[in-house]
Amino acid sequence: MISDKRKSAKLNTEFKNFFDTKFQNDFPELERQRKKYLLYFWILCFVSIIVIGVIHTSVVVVGGQDLAMNDNYVTVMFFLIAIAIYIIHSPINRFKEHVKNQVMGRLLSYFGNFSYFYQRGINSALIEKTCLFGHYDDKEDDDFFIGYYKDVEIMVAEEELTKVVRTRKGSRRVTVFDGIIIELDMNKPFNGQTVVKTDHGIFNRFYCVSNMENVKLEDVVFEKHFEVYSTDQIEARYVLTTAFMERMLKLKEVFKGKQIQFSFFDNKVIIAIDTSKDMFEVSSLFHKIPDYKRACETFNQITAVFSIIDILLSVK
Repeated sequence: MISDKRKSAKLNTEFKNFFDTKFQNDFPELERQRKKYLLYFWILCFVSIIVIGVIHTSVVVVGGQDLAMNDNYVTVMFFLIAIAIYIIHSPINRFKEHVKNQVMGRLLSYFGNFSYFYQRGINSALIEKTCLFGHYDDKEDDDFFIGYYKDVEIMVAEEELTKVVRTRKGSRRVTVFDGIIIELDMNKPFNGQTVVKTDHGIFNRFYCVSNMENVKLEDVVFEKHFEVYSTDQIEARYVLTTAFMERMLKLKEVFKGKQIQFSFFDNKVIIAIDTSKDMFEVSSLFHKIPDYKRACETFNQITAVFSIIDILLSVK
């Protein structure tokens, strides 16, 4: 039996060979593109500082310090600075999109036949149907890939869901979910819907899904970490076998205790992992290409995603 460390070392060696072979010819062009976008970035920084500095100096000279301290002026300057930051950030986003569209598809080919799309996500109707996230106002899509792995169609999307919360001083935007959502198309359809949510202790009742009943299971360890709701108690117990629950707990270990939740309905299994981290970042505008360290980190993140499918498909 090969140890996990030896498996990991073997996998990293294989990836290094794959990385050197598949991407070697791309490095010079990608580095040239990086330098071009980096130059744009510094030019925009310089121009923005000059323009804002000239505007501020002109206001002080013409209207004095009193005008410069005026609330309306401060608001205008804040707005101008926000626009400048947005413009300055554009080369970073454009380079990121350029590299991901060129690299991610080939990186995913290591695992199977996949198509990659930048800033595409799972549709909102499906997300709401999972009953995992509750109310949200806005959805920001990032990485998205779809394809087949071990004859199972899977879809992986990096999503951030947010909502506006009212406070005494006005309102603020809070994050409902920030992580990856995985959809597996299973061979067998589900008659009802079963939702496995992170156990929120005394707050469980606030997360209870309408028209679903709480399902009590005999696995004490599983009950400690998860809370189960279903429209069909019998099917929920049929789906959540002892082996399946063991693998769900294993997934929680793989992602180092991160919040991980499941929804079973129609012929799908949806897994939501709240990573609170920007995933699959293969490069940076401020690091020379090739950036093997970032590529390896992305590869390990993708490997972790596919380990979920391996674990779930191992259930007999």
